Amino acid sequence: MDATQLYRMLVFANVVDKGSFTQAALALDISRSMVSQHIKKLEQTIGVTLLKRTTRSVQPTDSGRHYFQYCNELLHLAKQAQQAVIPDDTTLAGSIKFAMPRDLGRQLVLPHIGEFHRRYPQIKLTLLMEDNRLNMDEHHIDLVLYMGQARQQAQHKSQQWQTLKLSDYQEVIVASESYLKQHGQISHPDLLTRHQWLSFGSNQLPKPLRLTNQHNDHFDIRVKANISCNSGQAILQLACQGLGLACIATPLAQPYLDQQVLKRVLPDYQLQHGGIYLSHNHNDTLPPRIRALAAFLSEQVFKKRLQL
Repeated sequence: MDATQLYRMLVFANVVDKGSFTQAALALDISRSMVSQHIKKLEQTIGVTLLKRTTRSVQPTDSGRHYFQYCNELLHLAKQAQQAVIPDDTTLAGSIKFAMPRDLGRQLVLPHIGEFHRRYPQIKLTLLMEDNRLNMDEHHIDLVLYMGQARQQAQHKSQQWQTLKLSDYQEVIVASESYLKQHGQISHPDLLTRHQWLSFGSNQLPKPLRLTNQHNDHFDIRVKANISCNSGQAILQLACQGLGLACIATPLAQPYLDQQVLKRVLPDYQLQHGGIYLSHNHNDTLPPRIRALAAFLSEQVFKKRLQL
């Protein structure tokens, strides 16, 4: 790919970003006719119509929207290259589409977005609060936060999703003091099946649990939910009302344990462990704005310095 092709990609990104040939020409300091010529040559070179032109507006085609995601990345990198080698926080610019589970986002991310915006006022965020796993390439997502086990993303063209571990967590069993007073303290895993349960999920299928003690003895049980819900925060609120036991990840449960509105059941037994991860698909060329968000989350939320 020669320099002319790269420049035409930048011209195209400016047209879509500005919404018109005229505004793109002003931003690039070239004539409107020159912008039109560059777009025409670009479309001829790649064999795809990128823009729909009317007398009132210029809109990308479906192929143009997909192509814009990559050309726009090139535009952002070009702008940032014009800035200092280590740009000042206020000069970092561009957009980030950031996906995360609803409960994890509300608990860990949203309380810090205000500080991130004050630190990087030129970065535009699109936050996707979605529990269902999204196709990151299809939705043009820059960064995703998730809990569980590290997963390998399917390779898309030449891109491979990279995973950064932010923190460890474990699941814990919690209940309110009022529930335990009414139904009795629990001293062994065998007693768990006798209790009422609040289960995370959209069905009432039995949930398998494996508890392990310090001697590495395993206890496998299956518990049936009296109430199921697809929100971890809702489950915790129901547990606070004394409606049953709940198995929940520590990042969500910890504030309730710290405030002593919930109590950990069988604290000498361990349940499932997992990690909290960030994934991105920028390989070795992680853009500064995305690097800034990843570093901010790691340091402010998880008190950990990432090697990016």
